[in-house]
Amino acid sequence: MKDPVITLTHSEMLEAGFVGVQRNAEALAKGWKNTDGNGNNCFWQQHIEGALAELALAKHLGIAWRGKGSPDLPDVGPYEVRNTPYSGGRLWLKKRDPDNRVFWLVTGINGYYRIRGCILASEGKQEKYWTNPTGKDRWGYFVPQSDLRPYDDYDF
Repeated sequence: MKDPVITLTHSEMLEAGFVGVQRNAEALAKGWKNTDGNGNNCFWQQHIEGALAELALAKHLGIAWRGKGSPDLPDVGPYEVRNTPYSGGRLWLKKRDPDNRVFWLVTGINGYYRIRGCILASEGKQEKYWTNPTGKDRWGYFVPQSDLRPYDDYDF
C-alpha cells in the first residue's frame, strides 16, 4: 500500500508556519543552538517545516494539533515527528529521545507531505542504525524507511 500524501491548505500552512516562527524566535532568545550539524544556517526552515510536518501527521491521524506546545511534550498527541525533505530520507533518533515514545517519519516540503511510517524509539536505537550520514557532526540512529512500521500499523 502506498504511503499517504497529505496536502496542507493555505490556512493550515499559515498556522503551522507561524508556530515555526514562534519556535525559532524562542530558540534564538534563549540562545539555543542547532544540534543537527547544520549550525544555525537552516534554523528558520527547520522550525517551520517541522511544524508543517507535525500538522500534516495530526491531520492524517485525526488528532488535534496544539501547535506551539513545549519542547518536553510530544509533537502530536502521544507521538513525535521527524521530517526531511528527502523522499528516501531516514528517521533520525537522538540518544536523548525518550525510549517510550513513538516517532513518525514525514517526508516532503512546502505543504506536501508523505507519511512514511513510525517506530518506538527503543526499537530504533540499535547499533546498526548509528551513523553520521552528513559528515557534519550529526551522529544519531538513522532508521531506514524499510524498517519502520507502516502508517496503518502504529498501535504500540
